[in-house]
Amino acid sequence: DWFQLKNDGDVARVQFMLNSIDDIPIFSTHKVKIGDKERYVDCLRNPQDPIDACPFCASGLPAKAVRFIVMYQHGDQKVKIWERGRQFISKLQGLINRYSPLSEHVFEIERHGRAGDQSTKYEIYPVDNVQAEDISQMDKPELEGSLVLQKTADEMNEYLETGEFPSERDV
Repeated sequence: DWFQLKNDGDVARVQFMLNSIDDIPIFSTHKVKIGDKERYVDCLRNPQDPIDACPFCASGLPAKAVRFIVMYQHGDQKVKIWERGRQFISKLQGLINRYSPLSEHVFEIERHGRAGDQSTKYEIYPVDNVQAEDISQMDKPELEGSLVLQKTADEMNEYLETGEFPSERDV
């Protein structure tokens, strides 16, 4: 499930399922359209590799670093995923510095900005009067292969030629 706060002033209570910045998965990805949905595909290049090591890079399709925050949402008692940028990660580092271990604290996230507003900001406040859940045994979602698709160079080339991955046609 994706974490969402859709409207200005929306608030949710969460526990972050991480204790250090190193716990945040970061992927170098390409965004592609599959059917009517946009999906992330893991880039095949390493930083030192030539551009043609990844067919998507070689074709000019931009690569983007994506970061996924995994958290437990108290309202519906579900584990959620939230894609966040670099600025939000530095805000999390400040929380990690003050509330360690982070996963044992409850926070409220509040949205400041109306739906669709590109300058929307999110504030995070510690909540002291709510008991933290024991989330240490909760399963984190597997991001690699589901949220971030793993494709071979041949599959990427096929997509570039046809607009589909081979496995989509076989279904």
